[in-house]
Amino acid sequence: DSVVVFKVDGDDYSVGKLSDVPTNEKLENSAYLLDDGEVVVIILDSSDEEDAESVYGVVVEKALVTNDDDKNVYEVTMLVDGKEVTYLTVDKNVVIDTDAEVLFKIEFDGDEISQLLNVGAWNIKDVEKTTVEAIKDGNLKVSSAYEEVSNDVVVYLVNEDGDFELSKFSKISKGDKVTLYELDNTETDDTKDENGVDVIILWEK
Repeated sequence: DSVVVFKVDGDDYSVGKLSDVPTNEKLENSAYLLDDGEVVVIILDSSDEEDAESVYGVVVEKALVTNDDDKNVYEVTMLVDGKEVTYLTVDKNVVIDTDAEVLFKIEFDGDEISQLLNVGAWNIKDVEKTTVEAIKDGNLKVSSAYEEVSNDVVVYLVNEDGDFELSKFSKISKGDKVTLYELDNTETDDTKDENGVDVIILWEK
């Protein structure tokens, strides 16, 4: 936490904090200063904050562990963008619901989870756990309407044990229960997504 962060927005400068810096992102317009090989100052350009992609995933499991500062935290295993990843939480008070069969938006403090947010209703096409009525040209029909599906769609399967595992679009068939997520939509604009459904949760029959 000895890193100093300055935020730049045009000609305006302000003091930020480490949690303002997007994680797992290439910061194209920002700069940093090193001291003995360690980052001590980050000059964070506002465009890098705006361009940083949000991170979404489903919870596979959690375990209470001790971090490098001898604090009790959770080690959380998640599926993110179709890959299994592991994060630590900032402390043991972060709520991690391993029984929730939903997609979460991950909020970070540095590279640690500070909060898991249930993805909003405006990002869900139709309703949660809707029924697939038909499949045509790579699109799904639900509630009498076809929903466009992204070529890069990520599919997570809830198996018979209630656990998540990675699946694929070809495993979906008529009669399946699914939740469809369009992640570019916002609470005030549910038409922003231009490439269709980004993530699907599929329930095993």
